[in-house]
Amino acid sequence: MVAHVVIVAGTGATFLTMRIRRGATIADPQVVSTSTVAVVAASGYNFPLIGVDIPPALGEAQWSLTVQQTGASGNAAVQAAAILVFSML
Repeated sequence: MVAHVVIVAGTGATFLTMRIRRGATIADPQVVSTSTVAVVAASGYNFPLIGVDIPPALGEAQWSLTVQQTGASGNAAVQAAAILVFSML
C-alpha cells in the first residue's frame, strides 16, 4: 500500500507521527511502521508512506491514516490524504 498526506503543522508543533491501521479506529491494529518526523510549526509538508499488509481473510477491508502532533497548541490542517491499496489474489 502507498499513502500520502499533505498537512500544515499546528502552532507549536515539533513532530508529526503518521500511522496506518487496518480498520477505522485508533484501537485497530497498526499495519505500517510509525513514521515520526521533526517539523516547524505552521509549515506545510508532503509525506509519503509505504507499507505491506496481509489481511487475515479475503473480502472487504478498510484502512485508516492517522496523524498525531507533538508539542502543538493549535490544530494541524490536513489538506489532502490518500491510501492506495493493491490486491494480489
